[in-house]
Amino acid sequence: MKKLFLLFTMLPAAAPSFAQQTDSLLADSIARILPNGWTVTAKDNRLFIARLDSVWFYNAINAPVDVVPSDKPPFASMKGVYTIEVRYEKKWSDKAVKSALKSNSEKLNAVYVKYRMDSIPNKMGDYAPRNEDEKKRVEAYNKECAELQKQLIEVPNAGSDKYSYFIKSGYSFPGQEVWPNKASSEVAEVETLVNKTLRNFK
Repeated sequence: MKKLFLLFTMLPAAAPSFAQQTDSLLADSIARILPNGWTVTAKDNRLFIARLDSVWFYNAINAPVDVVPSDKPPFASMKGVYTIEVRYEKKWSDKAVKSALKSNSEKLNAVYVKYRMDSIPNKMGDYAPRNEDEKKRVEAYNKECAELQKQLIEVPNAGSDKYSYFIKSGYSFPGQEVWPNKASSEVAEVETLVNKTLRNFK
């Protein structure tokens, strides 16, 4: 009887791509500075940094002095997970950033001029229409600006020597805060450490 010998060729595992390597290196750099109770994952040029324990989000603008009691969540607060999302790209040139900002500004200004918004009283962006015509213009202006956001160029809000970063914090709007106070302090510390680490990453 003839003996049959089966030969198995060992194929080398596919080497990780440059993007995968960078994902891993960035995630490792962030993981080293995170306090206990935080996690970081990386995929497709993105980092997701999250606090494992939930927090309470509340609107601190014009809130009563006692809106943040120490023993229970603030009034009208929402429970959720605080997450920081970071997307990165090859570093943008100064020319590219200026060009994007100029393009965005021109589009927004065109809408502003279209509805003659300079003739309507406003305080820090909050318009106070004095009649029905102005009210309609404010509504149309706000609607068109919201639709225009999809056409604007997203510009990096941080960078290092090699990369440009698009960082989204866990806050949904200006003035939003986190409760309890211990978690709020922790969030602020993590944001500072993450920004510093990203800026120094090479």
